Amino acid sequence: MRKWVVLFLLLLGSLYYYRFVYAKRGEDLPQIFSRFFEQREYEKAKSFLKQKWEEASPEKREAYEKLWKILQKVEKKASLALQGEKKPSYSYEQAKQWLFQNPKGEKAKEVALWLAEEAKKRKDKLVRWAALSVCYLYTKAASYQKKQWQKELDELSQELLLSPSFSSPLVKIHVVKKGEYLSRLARKYRCTWEFLMQINGMKKPYVWIGQKLKVIPGPFEILVRKREYRLYVLWRGFYVCQYPVGLGKDNGTPEGTFVIATKQKNPTWYWKGRKYPFGHPKNILGTRWLGFRNTEKYQGYGIHGTKFPESIGKSESS
Repeated sequence: MRKWVVLFLLLLGSLYYYRFVYAKRGEDLPQIFSRFFEQREYEKAKSFLKQKWEEASPEKREAYEKLWKILQKVEKKASLALQGEKKPSYSYEQAKQWLFQNPKGEKAKEVALWLAEEAKKRKDKLVRWAALSVCYLYTKAASYQKKQWQKELDELSQELLLSPSFSSPLVKIHVVKKGEYLSRLARKYRCTWEFLMQINGMKKPYVWIGQKLKVIPGPFEILVRKREYRLYVLWRGFYVCQYPVGLGKDNGTPEGTFVIATKQKNPTWYWKGRKYPFGHPKNILGTRWLGFRNTEKYQGYGIHGTKFPESIGKSESS
């Protein structure tokens, strides 16, 4: 309780300090933030800080980031104090069940933040990763908070999904039998043979009878958020990794659910009746092509690399 009071006073002191600083610059920090904080309306306070942070020039964002960090500490202390007075109506095991059954469902979203904190206390990395995935991908939060979650998720997914270590609870061990080869195993476990090579630290795509392979059964999926210019790789709805992407010009990137039908390395580009092989100056596809299965509405679409890295984060693709 004493620590909570100290943090409360620290935030108030910081708030009035920054108000004084901005007032000297002719920029008054609105009193509405003070009212939100004093009434413990933390979500409104965070929304206000997020808006001010996004509107501010880079050199002025530091002040809002300091306030954000202090506000987080105060909110966490208040949340823990509240939890101490009133325990949640669900258990840790029940919350885990909701989370893994349907990470995009309302129940999972409801328990994700609480479960992430509980998993941190219990040093349960798997549940921490899964709960933060739901927080990061399917709930609303300030961009500053999302960056913190993303950093931790990258570390956790590397350890749990992408590392050659056999210690991950997601791992199954497959012993290679006669007649099995990497591409067949990839189809069996709903992943790619390149992924199997990566998580097993293999340099060549060859296996032998009796070899023990680490496998993580799929499915894997891709989520593209156009407004963010981001592509997310997901395992059963949970975060694996993310990449910045470019989109089609004139809002040409279609929206919907698509199935990847073809995968090509060093692809040929067909455009307006012409054929441009890989390496041709007019071939814009880069080194990879993931072609979507054609539908009645969309034909010839897919995800590809680029020879123009400056187009990433923009809508310039043909």
